[in-house]
Amino acid sequence: MSLIGKVVSDSVFTAVRSVASVAKGFAIIPLITNLLGAESYGLWVTVLAIVNLLTSTGGMHLHGSLIRYTSEHTDQNQAYSDVLSLSTLAGVAVAGGTWILGTVFDLSMVFETDLTGQSALVVVCSLLVFSEMVYKINSNFPRAKGYVKQYELVQFTRDVLETLLLVGVFLSGGGILAAITGILGLVTTLNLGLVAVVAVRFPIPLPNLGNFARYVRYGVPMIPNALSSRLLAHTDKYLLLYFLGPSAVGVYTVAQKICMPLERLTAVCNSTLYPTIAAAWDNGNFSQITDVYKAIYRYYSIIGIPAAVGVVLLSESLMTVLSTVDIATQGLHLVPIFAVGYLLKGYDTTIRYILTAAERTDTIGLSVFGSAVVNIGLNIVLIPRLGMAGAAVATVASYAFLFGLVFYHSRSEVTLSVPTPTIGRSSVAAGVMTITILSVNFNLGFYSTLLVIPLFGALLYFTVLLLIGEFEKPELRRAKTTLKNLI
Repeated sequence: MSLIGKVVSDSVFTAVRSVASVAKGFAIIPLITNLLGAESYGLWVTVLAIVNLLTSTGGMHLHGSLIRYTSEHTDQNQAYSDVLSLSTLAGVAVAGGTWILGTVFDLSMVFETDLTGQSALVVVCSLLVFSEMVYKINSNFPRAKGYVKQYELVQFTRDVLETLLLVGVFLSGGGILAAITGILGLVTTLNLGLVAVVAVRFPIPLPNLGNFARYVRYGVPMIPNALSSRLLAHTDKYLLLYFLGPSAVGVYTVAQKICMPLERLTAVCNSTLYPTIAAAWDNGNFSQITDVYKAIYRYYSIIGIPAAVGVVLLSESLMTVLSTVDIATQGLHLVPIFAVGYLLKGYDTTIRYILTAAERTDTIGLSVFGSAVVNIGLNIVLIPRLGMAGAAVATVASYAFLFGLVFYHSRSEVTLSVPTPTIGRSSVAAGVMTITILSVNFNLGFYSTLLVIPLFGALLYFTVLLLIGEFEKPELRRAKTTLKNLI
């Protein structure tokens, strides 16, 4: 199978899992905002952001070391044994530090609300950090072996089970602590199951201390990347919490959530790109790598541009259905800003694997760190002046800065280009779609709007795109053959 064929084949499975992940996020928003309020939703996303920050930073990108070096010898499992041992030790240290800090500081002052059961929350979050760090290694083992579909099956299973679990907890009257405790139980169970499956199917050698330094050298430069990535993703929420309180965080996050699927349009390739690009790099298949990114950028432009426009057009209906009228009213003006930011982020999210394949993890770390610094500075300046809109503008600016840096460095390794003609034609077609939709009085309710307008808009958009010559006849014939095979 060609490199592009493998990426497409694996990405189909990732797309299915991404739908489940997005559905999980969308299912939780109305549950918490309607049952517990915007303030509780702000607390929920902030606590999970802190857990993710500690997990990513403390994990030292060891899952990346597992993927990168297992690809060299897929018939051996030494890397899994070594990296799992390292991650377990690191998890104990990070979880212990989290518990100590959470015990020392009064979190009620940070969240500006009375945290009943703070001690229990700190303990559960500390254990969750440990479990997530170990899970990162266990879940990525199939991916490291090249079994991307199995990796996606594991992630899909977790998303489905976690969604059912959280829905059950919140509908039965449980709060934030109960929900996080449930996630801890689920992740722990998955860890035990994955270790058992690996031990049965593969011979796992004892850890080799002599290999530890190599994995750490590869992963440690990514600590600034992990830390900066989490800060880049969540600094706006931390500072909004400080300046405006948890309710503002809740409103802001709902507006952000409806735009985040734009990034996932290319993120569906990430699971397979990491091991696949690394293997192609080791084999010297640089022209194939160029072809893969040419295809990704072109088709993302074709789909991402109208999707971003569509999210803006449907933002009022989306936010009202997913949360409350009050939250939609307060956060509606943020959606166009986020749509631009996550459209840009979609272009950035895949090309980092060129640098990981080239073992330039330090370049990635410095690029993300620089973007995080820009993000923090702009948030501090803009939030007091513009409120939630200032945080959104700061996020978009930092994403644009990061894309420029990563694209520049990746381009020095392989040939990359921006599909300017495709972007131009997609923008024209999206403009025609927008003008037509705004000119027609559909007179529909919220739910009907979310069904009818996307179908009408997509049909109009692709018709215009076809008429102005974006698709060539051989490409259309291939698409027709593929559809027949699927049917």
